[in-house]
Amino acid sequence: MEYKFWGELDEETKKGFRPIQYNNKVSSFFRTQKFVWEEQAENGFQYITEAVYTNDTVFNGIDVGGILEFQNCYFTGDFRISGSCNGKLTFKNCVFEKELIIDINTDYALNLDLIDVLVQKQLIIFGGKFNEVRTSFQRNPVIKINGGEFKDFTIGYWGKQSEIKDIYFETAKIDGVIALMKSAVQRIHISGNNKKCELYFEGFKVASLTIYRFLNEGRLRIQNMMAIKPTERSEIVVYDSKLTNTEFYETDLSKFNVILHDSFVSETLFINIEWPKYILPYGGTYISDDEKKIPSKIIEAKKQKDVYRQIKFALNKQGDTIGEHYFHSLEMITYNKTLSGRERRNWGTKLVIGLSNIFSDFGQSLSLPFLWLIGGGYFLYLLMISCFSYGNYKIVSCANNDWNVFLNAFAEFIRILNPLHKNDPELMGWLLLIDIILRIWSSYMLYNFIRASRRFIK
Repeated sequence: MEYKFWGELDEETKKGFRPIQYNNKVSSFFRTQKFVWEEQAENGFQYITEAVYTNDTVFNGIDVGGILEFQNCYFTGDFRISGSCNGKLTFKNCVFEKELIIDINTDYALNLDLIDVLVQKQLIIFGGKFNEVRTSFQRNPVIKINGGEFKDFTIGYWGKQSEIKDIYFETAKIDGVIALMKSAVQRIHISGNNKKCELYFEGFKVASLTIYRFLNEGRLRIQNMMAIKPTERSEIVVYDSKLTNTEFYETDLSKFNVILHDSFVSETLFINIEWPKYILPYGGTYISDDEKKIPSKIIEAKKQKDVYRQIKFALNKQGDTIGEHYFHSLEMITYNKTLSGRERRNWGTKLVIGLSNIFSDFGQSLSLPFLWLIGGGYFLYLLMISCFSYGNYKIVSCANNDWNVFLNAFAEFIRILNPLHKNDPELMGWLLLIDIILRIWSSYMLYNFIRASRRFIK
């Protein structure tokens, strides 16, 4: 069920709520046990239903051993949670018209639950100490987690899917475990020097995941991350970060624009990842124009090559031979872009890289050397027949073809493709030169074919 903000309700619906107003702009009415509950407590369960709080409100904690639950309540001002509480506090289907704030001095021995709540502006957690926090949201709130100690904090715990606009994790002041699940998030921003925080993201959709100046000494695990829109590419951006103790599982990154800039990923774990065709060193929707400005094509290519090298190294340590070879291919292609063709010393290197790319995809393709072997050999064979009447064969139309002659000519073609075929003393001049070229061609293509066939052998 989708709930609406107070201003969106019709007058008839509003009449079913009981307005609660306080003289002081900031109320501390929860501070002592003098507060009279709207409903009677039953078996330690105390609840307030369909109430409208018309001013800014502070919940300063209360000594209750049971559960205090707000159901279908409206808070038209800021709502601030502070102090200590030895019971369980729950907000179910409540609407916060402004900000929901959790102070740094908050201490909850039991649970804090936010079940399908609407927060019009933002939820800000400055700190505090919590046992278990379980949340689910509607209508795209902004969530800022600037600090706090959490035994277990789950975003997207209740219901089918939480809808969130932005989530900010300032990990330097966070201690404990935070999980994100069953959520569709427009933007996730992770930053800070993470020492004690463990972030677990699983089964979520995102438009932009930005990891910015993040030093990870805790743990970051991302599993089954999906693009928020199937028809549009999302993005994952890693800028000036060190991703040690970081894991990616079962994610199709081919649906994302992946940008890695000046970051360390050699110790990152990649398991069951579908990779994009390329990874960029500059870019990102939420990166400033100055930071993503490309100094030159050469510098861009060098940074891109280093990204491919790091991922190749990480996959090699994990024993992922296929992925390692794939990124070796990308590394070589990008390395070729860093070499200036104006410098003579680079000519040989560029030639070797170019030929290896064209004829075998750096030893990754079986089909390329085979096709080049047949195609190049066929061209030279036709040249020998058409220009020099090799073997007394002639090129004729299919209508005048003698299949016995064709079969013999085809067998001869296969024979001369063998670089070790017997020397023909009758070959002289151009025919001898073409035969030598054909031997060299066949040898090089067979080398590429064998190289590709052994690429998975250690």
